[in-house]
Amino acid sequence: MGQSGSQRTVSLLIELGTRRRLRINGNIQSGREKTVRIQVEQAYANCPKYIQRRSLEVGEPKQRSTSTDIHSGQSLNSAQQAWISGADTFFVASAHPSHGADVSHRGGHPGFVKLLSAQRLRIPDFTGNNMFNTLGNFTSYPHAGLVFFDFDRGKVLQLCGRPEICSQQADEPGESGGTARFWEFQIECWRESNLPVHIKSRFVDYSPFLPRTRKPDSAETK
Repeated sequence: MGQSGSQRTVSLLIELGTRRRLRINGNIQSGREKTVRIQVEQAYANCPKYIQRRSLEVGEPKQRSTSTDIHSGQSLNSAQQAWISGADTFFVASAHPSHGADVSHRGGHPGFVKLLSAQRLRIPDFTGNNMFNTLGNFTSYPHAGLVFFDFDRGKVLQLCGRPEICSQQADEPGESGGTARFWEFQIECWRESNLPVHIKSRFVDYSPFLPRTRKPDSAETK
């Protein structure tokens, strides 16, 4: 997936079956209806942490979505809340006023994204590459977009809103993996639509790097 402004773009490529992850920064030179050509300025691999392995089979394109296939709102409905509560993966787009957009992956065991209300989420910030691209962007420009995919139903849920970093938080269950750092996301609007192609998804396994959480009796569990 990618985020672009005028001709600038940043793209994140993930091969879920192998956990390979590649980031590409560059400029869009030309584009046709189904293709985009990017002049690459930077390309580098990211670590495979927190990526759940899945086997994907991409089928034929669907018929073009109509206005009745696209829904929007400001507060999550009950089905969307269940969707997010059961998610083990999502993507976050952020931006810096001077350096442009960025897109990143977030993964955890189902339930790692907490619903504080129909308009507010809480996400743990696990140990990463120590570059803090996303959190740095949140500080400089507190606006972001989240994307959740449901391959089984062929749906995508996009959220726009404002992030807030919460550091040095009490974390007895160990949900943050030891960082004691979370961020909350205030939803301003959402958009739900169909994926453009049919996709068959088979879950393989969770990332071995996912933090273990502790039950109230201190027993560890995955």
